[in-house]
Amino acid sequence: MKLEISGDTVALKNWMDSEKKRAVKAEKQFEKARNALRKEMRKKDPQAQLPTLTSSEVKRIEGWQEAQRFCDTRYIQPIAIGAVVVNGKLLVQMLKKIEGLPIAMTVDKDVLVLQYDAPGGEGSLELYDLSNHYPEKLVPEGVLVDG
Repeated sequence: MKLEISGDTVALKNWMDSEKKRAVKAEKQFEKARNALRKEMRKKDPQAQLPTLTSSEVKRIEGWQEAQRFCDTRYIQPIAIGAVVVNGKLLVQMLKKIEGLPIAMTVDKDVLVLQYDAPGGEGSLELYDLSNHYPEKLVPEGVLVDG
């Protein structure tokens, strides 16, 4: 089986690059502000410790890190297959490994499942829906075809 992609991948790649840059910049600005606060506190008291991060600050940092992880075009290529958006690069890697084996694909509500029969047994790959991380209009469509 092969993955055929229809649609513009450049617009999505540009969006992912800009989102990743935005997240990196925001995280760096936050760290710069924390370092300035640390420096200011240490001027007054060399033993002073920074206050722990608030839960909202932790959530913001986690959001920036998540954006960086899901917008890294070296590892992720979002592709819409049926009703789910999955990592096309991971799917292509797996299809290469199981090339020539009998494959069955099912798309449930939030997961794409590839089941295959290998000579030593059987296996499956579950790719979960990533649609909440990407704008729907930018994600290209993908179709698995025999070939």
